[in-house]
Amino acid sequence: MDMENKTIRVKGNNQQPHSYFTDEYSNIQILDENDNKIYEKSFIGNVNTPCDDTLNIEYGYKITLKHREPTRLVFQSQMLNEKEEYSNTTTEPTSYIITKYGLQKEGTSDEEQYQIYKRKIDKYITKIKSMIPDTKMKDGNTYFIQRNKLLSVILELNETDKTQYLEENKILLFGNIETPKDDKKDDSKNDVTKLTLTSEKYKINDKYIYRVQKETKYSDYIKNIKTNGKVTIFKEDGTVLKSEEFVGTGMKMTVELQNEKKEIKIAVAGDLDGNGKVTATDLSTLNKAILKTVTLEGEYKLAGDLDESGRITATDLSTINQMVLKII
Repeated sequence: MDMENKTIRVKGNNQQPHSYFTDEYSNIQILDENDNKIYEKSFIGNVNTPCDDTLNIEYGYKITLKHREPTRLVFQSQMLNEKEEYSNTTTEPTSYIITKYGLQKEGTSDEEQYQIYKRKIDKYITKIKSMIPDTKMKDGNTYFIQRNKLLSVILELNETDKTQYLEENKILLFGNIETPKDDKKDDSKNDVTKLTLTSEKYKINDKYIYRVQKETKYSDYIKNIKTNGKVTIFKEDGTVLKSEEFVGTGMKMTVELQNEKKEIKIAVAGDLDGNGKVTATDLSTLNKAILKTVTLEGEYKLAGDLDESGRITATDLSTINQMVLKII
């Protein structure tokens, strides 16, 4: 089961599951959130049943398993590479709900499942701490896959636990955190015959204005714009941004002078959901971009490319984490 891509693969080898059984040895059913059966596969003990099926799944879907020898039914944690805490003890069908905290066995409460998830994270933290040599611990570019996997699972926690785990494990996650040097100001001028638009604080090209800092109100933003035209900022829903509202990524700025009009999109550093702030949601989105489960384009890529390298990398992930933790 791959929850990053939300798929499940059912694979059966071209072998008899168990030659002693001449009837059904095991059965798997997958149901959607409305209990509609979308898949079923039955395995007869003494019959070769090759299969290799991949299905799209969502949180809330249910997997029902039946096994004649339930003690042989093993759930393996991909994160820990070991058996999950729960096991099956009955030959009757048992159901598991697919949640962001793993497979939730029927009869297990949401809180119990959440605590199981936290215990897995704690064990994974111990595991990767033992893997990373002391000489490499502060280098966030080493053991990146393991650090990134840990970040992915921490980001699914509730806000209180998420903040705690990010703070307690910041060196493990990102290495030694150093405050980056101040950006050099860009004094280049936009050579426009009549309508002019420049900024000493922000960087402007034909399509975008960026290097806008998080939680910048329109009233402060406009002070850093030099133009002989009229400036209006439109939110993504088409309404006009007000003086005390934050400028956000994806908003459109228009500058007009007589019959001339320039339209450019705004990129706020670290803001990937357009609210002008930098939160754990933005951290999660950037992490998914690195894992290539989402794609950032245009002004959103500019907002995520915090070191302006042209690529979304672990360095940007480290920087946005510092922003979330209010280190920078």
